[in-house]
Amino acid sequence: EGFITNYFGRKRQLPELRSASFKAREHGKKQAINSVIQGCLSPETRVLKSNLTWVPVGNLKEGDGLIAFDEFITPHKGRKWQYTTVLKTGRIMLPCYKLTFNDRTEIIASEEHPWLTANGTGHSSWVKTKNLKVCKIRKSKIPLTIPVWDTDNTREGGYLASAFDSEGSISQYRSKGSQGLTIQYSQSSLDIQTEIENILSTFGFNHARYPKTGGVNPNSGVWQTTIKGGFAENLRFMGQLRPIRLLNKFDMVKCSRRMFSKLSRTRMLVGKEYIGIHEVVGLETGTKTYFAEGMPTHNTAADLVKIGMLNLKRYLG
Repeated sequence: EGFITNYFGRKRQLPELRSASFKAREHGKKQAINSVIQGCLSPETRVLKSNLTWVPVGNLKEGDGLIAFDEFITPHKGRKWQYTTVLKTGRIMLPCYKLTFNDRTEIIASEEHPWLTANGTGHSSWVKTKNLKVCKIRKSKIPLTIPVWDTDNTREGGYLASAFDSEGSISQYRSKGSQGLTIQYSQSSLDIQTEIENILSTFGFNHARYPKTGGVNPNSGVWQTTIKGGFAENLRFMGQLRPIRLLNKFDMVKCSRRMFSKLSRTRMLVGKEYIGIHEVVGLETGTKTYFAEGMPTHNTAADLVKIGMLNLKRYLG
């Protein structure tokens, strides 16, 4: 009938399939085949929700909020952070690869799944899984834009969250070349300050202590402890320890002009193994982007095709 129905019920018109021209029909067949095989990730792959929790992509529901980014670069501004919503989600069987990175992270992705790769100069490009490089001369690198964390439910974590909710502060700003997110804790008692810093260290957070200046009484003897490590570590603090008052003030869009730069950390691909047909999750978001295991990736699930209103065998047989 000249169209195909995608995985989520949308129609894509392919009038070439009904053309009297052999060349046009062949082009239509190619488009139909290419539409069938698109990008998805295995159900256990973790994605970042807008509430700063990492959850398996297989657990997402329509309407869930996610942290995302611009699909395309804005001239002279780069890609910026965005919030997005899950529009559709579903499971399908597709040809897949198992990807292994230099930090031992492993991900199963369909062969057509696009990743935002980095070239080391601050520039990036979309590359499909099957085209990622793993040779000795050149290995693909994907920005590790956001660290992956588990929500902490320990007594020590709760103590930190309560302390920062009581005496902490959050600073968010846009600054050229930097990511503007700073978390600080202020206290006049050095004993309590030292206790807070010791617990921060057990969670792997680097920190620095400074005398607090400014305000009504700049010589009050109050000290500030600042979470070091830049945007990534401050974001991990927010998501892992979850101080409620600070979370309510947090806005990802305010944090930076650019999502990443040439100084951003990357994951290097060290292994790529074809594993055949595997169950994966198709995800459609409003921005067409989201983060998987800390890395920027693309949603192409809206183009997944199920054979329904058009019987492709009629044209491809």
